[in-house]
Amino acid sequence: MVLVHGGPVTGKSTLLHGLAESWSGEVRSASASAEERGLPLGVVGQLLPGWRGADPEDPRVVGEAGEALLDLAAGGPVLVCVDDAQHADRLSLRCLAYVARRVGSRSMRVVLAAGGGDDYYRRFEAQLGRLPHARAVRLSTVDVDEVAGLLGVEGAAGEFHRVSGGNLLLLDALVGDFRETGVVGPGRRFGEAVREYLGRCDPETAAVLKALAVLSASAPAVRDGLTAPAVRDGSAAAVRDGSAAAVRDGSAGLGRDGLARPPAPASIVARGTDSPGLVGAGVVGAVAGVVAVDVVVRGLEESGLLVGGGFRDSAVPGAILAGLSAAERVRVEWAAARELFEAGESASRVAPHVVAAGVRAEPWVVGVLMAASASEVGAGRLERAVEYLEAAGRCAGDAATRHLVTARLAEVEWRFSPLAAHRRLGGLVEAQRAGELPQAVAATLVTLLLRMDRVRQARDALEGLVEDVRRRGPQCPAELSRLRLLLDHLHPALLRAGVRAVLPAEPATVAAAPHLEAFTLLRRVLTDGASDVLVAEVERMLAATAVDESTVDSVVAGVQALVAADRLVEAAAAVDRVSAEPAVRNSQTWRAEFAYLRSVVALHAGDLAACVEHGEAALSHLGEAEWGVRVGGPRAALVSAHTAMGRHDDAAALVDRPVPAELFDTVGGLFHLHARGHHHLATGRLRDARRDFEVSGHLARRLRVDLAPLAPWRTDLAALHLRHGNPRLARRYAEQQLAKAPRTPSRTRGTALRLLAATAPARERAALLTEAREVLDACGARLELARVLHDLAQAHHAAGRPDRARTVERRAWHLARQCGADPSPPRPALTRRAPDPARVLSDAELRVSALAARGLTNREIAERLYVTVSTVEQHLTKAYRKLKVTGRDALPPRLSPVAEPA
Repeated sequence: MVLVHGGPVTGKSTLLHGLAESWSGEVRSASASAEERGLPLGVVGQLLPGWRGADPEDPRVVGEAGEALLDLAAGGPVLVCVDDAQHADRLSLRCLAYVARRVGSRSMRVVLAAGGGDDYYRRFEAQLGRLPHARAVRLSTVDVDEVAGLLGVEGAAGEFHRVSGGNLLLLDALVGDFRETGVVGPGRRFGEAVREYLGRCDPETAAVLKALAVLSASAPAVRDGLTAPAVRDGSAAAVRDGSAAAVRDGSAGLGRDGLARPPAPASIVARGTDSPGLVGAGVVGAVAGVVAVDVVVRGLEESGLLVGGGFRDSAVPGAILAGLSAAERVRVEWAAARELFEAGESASRVAPHVVAAGVRAEPWVVGVLMAASASEVGAGRLERAVEYLEAAGRCAGDAATRHLVTARLAEVEWRFSPLAAHRRLGGLVEAQRAGELPQAVAATLVTLLLRMDRVRQARDALEGLVEDVRRRGPQCPAELSRLRLLLDHLHPALLRAGVRAVLPAEPATVAAAPHLEAFTLLRRVLTDGASDVLVAEVERMLAATAVDESTVDSVVAGVQALVAADRLVEAAAAVDRVSAEPAVRNSQTWRAEFAYLRSVVALHAGDLAACVEHGEAALSHLGEAEWGVRVGGPRAALVSAHTAMGRHDDAAALVDRPVPAELFDTVGGLFHLHARGHHHLATGRLRDARRDFEVSGHLARRLRVDLAPLAPWRTDLAALHLRHGNPRLARRYAEQQLAKAPRTPSRTRGTALRLLAATAPARERAALLTEAREVLDACGARLELARVLHDLAQAHHAAGRPDRARTVERRAWHLARQCGADPSPPRPALTRRAPDPARVLSDAELRVSALAARGLTNREIAERLYVTVSTVEQHLTKAYRKLKVTGRDALPPRLSPVAEPA
């Protein structure tokens, strides 16, 4: 009696076939199957065709059938072979046990081949194994050394064994793929071999494999992309060299069974109670419709296909799924979704199967898909989050749920495709007008419209929400209170008295969501100025806020607070830190937003090149169409930088582009008007500049954001009137700005002091400019500081302090160059007094020097004046000495020569 063990496709059938061919006597063979397990004496009927014994219900039938088998040996040696004995019916197994106990010295050999089996078969094997003449043979996959022997090259053996798992069927296919592609890794032949393996398995094993293949798609290790690479460079190199000739020409002689094994397999089936991320055998069995899953899995591990409850290589489940019909794939996917949900698995584990099966209107499906979408957003997989939400919308059973899903879709899509989000909002706006939106969805709609700067539509939606709250009362107090908080700090113009009454501010809202504190802090900085205590609160809030989809708006507000406080070093550090967070890196919209913030920080700090770099990056992350109304912000930063750098053509190209009309309903309109007005001012278009600055003042008051950091229109008008030669008006606007600005150091205060100094009596200018310098030094606003230093140098010169004037002017000039601005050279009035050429030079020396200063060569001067070159050289030498310059390049550019000789 020989008991042969082995997993599916490990060569059991081949072994029995070889034994039968080599046997010199009679051979009786049978093959059991799961489908015929309920057929009494089915296996015995194959071994004894035509035998008619007692009725299967008769207890004597086992003995009669056993004796009939033993009688076969009367005529000579007999080989009895049973393949897949684990599926044999119980009556046949009892007959075989009867024979095994009595075969003794008869000329009979009984060989049973099995792969696994249920508890009954395992007890049957255990009984036979205790017989003295019973022997057990275990077939297994080939090891690495055996693979090396078959391939004839050791260097590639590890890689071939890793992928095939030592299963000869898959090993043979892998070699075929290598001969076609030159790369060790699963290919076309490998996939075909996997499907052949599946076809040769019994139905229960095939069902388990299909279930595992479907479940592997949502297993954590597979879903997160943690499967090992298919090829290792070292092994691949070994395969490609000339020592692998035996593999290339096919002389290794492979052509039987095989399978696959990565070094870090993705387990699927749990083995014990402490297996996070894995599913129990009960779930796999329910999906497959198989009870004894553990037995099947052990057999698959023995065959090399699985290890640790998971596939050895991701190509195996892929090949299995590719072989399923559409209907069968849907059936298995839905079974997986249902069983995983019933087992309490995470929404992220269930949702892929729901989508793959085609969404069904089950009560639990929408909740699973929305929860899975939230997880995908948190992980930065925004496209997959949208896929889940769209599926949820298709199976939503009522309009309110569909609107909720649509609002969530707009929130997610805004992070990478604002245009798509804009399109989503159209339906919500119409539903809100029709009174169909739940209050929570309507509050979300208002927030989204404001985020996209669609202020007029937001105002209409807000009025509809307020009317609904008046009529039905507040249905979602927390959401309404949060909306009030956002409006209070970011869009106060929308908070008319009726809105304030219906949406009361609840302090508990901030306590329940600490990140909303950022909006309160931003408002305090804008209105009260930036004390050290307040800035410390902003920095604490930013450090304590985890950056995710629900808090990014608050982080933006915190950074804006630091910028408004002119804490530019801290703001730059915060932007750089947040930009590295996955929530920002994985969102085109947020990358663009923070690039824009970084450009504003650079502009305020006077780093004009960095401002241009980050501003252009902001417009490259999102096209101008996707920026929509908000495009005014990055454009304004670029216009300001180009204007300060003297690149007026570049600034004009941006100014000439049309902007959305709704821009002038937003704070972005203030930034646009400020930048455009200063471009007009720099290029001499004073009337256009005045119109922009005055409109900016009207807009700031209409939006109720007439705050210095957002709308410095008074200092803008002061600068304009100075250019117009109207110091009285310039002084009035500068004084108004100083009265409105907080006493804390700020760019706006430093600029107002500089402009006020320009209108003050000469004796007061140095003191005002010195104060402005101290303020701007504290802010780190280098470009505005360069302007103050330039004016201070003029004040020192006027006061008779030329040495101090030269020192300050040089610092102003170098600082402007460091900023990347277009600095004017030090004014002649601030250099040491040069001798007057008309007083110290002779007429001849003056004529020669004037022509040399215009760029003529000595020979050209000689020809022009009808003198020799030597005479020109003598005159120039004397002129250099008298004017105290070192050469013709240092000659004053505008010498007034006496008349040249006719």
